Amino acid sequence: MTTVTVESHINASPDAVFRAVSDIETMPRINPDVVRVEFLSEQHEGVGTRFRETRQMGNKEHHFELEVQGYDPAARTIRYVTDTHGTIWDTTVTVSAAGEGTQVRFAMACIGSTRFKRMMNVLMQGLFRRGMVTHTKALKRYCESL
Repeated sequence: MTTVTVESHINASPDAVFRAVSDIETMPRINPDVVRVEFLSEQHEGVGTRFRETRQMGNKEHHFELEVQGYDPAARTIRYVTDTHGTIWDTTVTVSAAGEGTQVRFAMACIGSTRFKRMMNVLMQGLFRRGMVTHTKALKRYCESL
């Protein structure tokens, strides 16, 4: 298993940042790579929420079906899981107060189904980290502009 972690300080309240990372409908407004989201479940919030995220990657759109498998507004944590291309992507986002603002932490575990997938995940963790940094920078811009 490969785990990639990215943290960022955001000059906004922890509640505002948690709302931004847990409100699935706002993903396309926050992250420029997310083209759209479509709900696959009746519920739109909390554990069991399922949705399809469409991302622009290069010249192609890619679809990922995700499920919220952990959601604790009091602790300001949310966990998204998807099984795509032979890898389980298990991402936990934790939001906490930090001085006058907020510290947000994205921890993504990449669990490959084969030895080859596990090896590729290790080799590609720099690419995964860059994608997460792009996402956290976009989240920071969004939250600080509210």
